[in-house]
This record gives sequence, C-alpha cells and structure tokens, in this order.
Amino acid sequence: MMYALYLAIQRGWRVFWRRRRVAYVRRHLKACGEGLSLGERVRMAELAKIELGARVAISDDCWILAEGEGARLKIGDAVACNRNVFICAAAHEAIEIGDNVLVGPNVVIRAGNHSFDRLDVPIRQQASYHGTVRIGSDVWIGANAVIVAGVTIGDHAIVGAGAVVVKDVEPCAIVGGVPAKPIGRRGGRG
Repeated sequence: MMYALYLAIQRGWRVFWRRRRVAYVRRHLKACGEGLSLGERVRMAELAKIELGARVAISDDCWILAEGEGARLKIGDAVACNRNVFICAAAHEAIEIGDNVLVGPNVVIRAGNHSFDRLDVPIRQQASYHGTVRIGSDVWIGANAVIVAGVTIGDHAIVGAGAVVVKDVEPCAIVGGVPAKPIGRRGGRG
C-alpha cells in the first residue's frame, strides 16, 4: 500500500515537472503549435531559432539544436522523433522538416560538415561547410539513418534503417544502403 502511494506521488511529480518544462520551452521557441510532447532528457539549444508545429512529439534523449548566427530549424505538424535523435543546424545552416514525418531512433540530421580536402591541415582545423536539409511531408526515416547537408527528401519518401543519405531523394522513393540508393517506390508505382 505504501509503495503504491510512493509510486503515485513519484509519477505525479514527473508529470508536474514535464508540464512545467514544456511550458518553458513553448514560451521561448520562435513558434510552437499546440500539443508539444517532450520526453525525458531532451536537449534543445537556442530555442528562439526553432519553430515547431502542432502535435510534435520528441522522445527521450533527443538533441534538437539551432546554434550560431543564422541557424534555422523548422519542424512541421504531427512530427514524431523517436529516442536519441540528433538534429542540428549550426551557424548559417537550416533544417526544414514537413508535416506527418516519422523519425526513427538514433537518426542524425546535420546541415553542415567538416571540410577535409587538405592533408597539410588537421581536419579539426579546416573550415566547415554549411547547407540546408529539407525533408518533405509524410516521410518515414528509419532507425540509425544519417542525413547530411545539402539533401532534399521529397514528400512521401521512405529512408531505410541504417541508410546514409548523401543525395536528394525523389518523392515517393524508398531508399536504403550506404550511400542510400533507390530500392523501391511507395504506392505501387515503379
């Protein structure tokens, strides 16, 4: 009986603090629709550069970052990010995610990368390049996928688990592999 009471109190405190945290985040975001859900240990940086649509669900241990001058991150309505997702737009980079997108666990979406052309300079000291990532609506990104700078993923596409997307993905395409290549089409077309 006492243990059940203890568990009920503990659950109540978790709900209370989660609601407070969601209210704080909503107040500081550039824009936010109704129904935001944040899991445990979600990290968000520079909230004023992040726009979230309605009914966005961000699960446990995700990182949603828009860091540096000119960084932009926009996530549409009804987007669900599973556990341990990393989405980062740094200085002069942008990430745009459409509506009704499913993002599987351990997905990485980055709008920039390191340059590595020069052998006389360590990679760490070489410049970075900045880009934009655009993900259309009704897209499913499978577990452990990586999406790099400069990529556009068309509406209704599927990115298979473990894929590394380095080129644009056509609407309705199903891609997989490293690097990601077309392996099918949604809707029985082609």
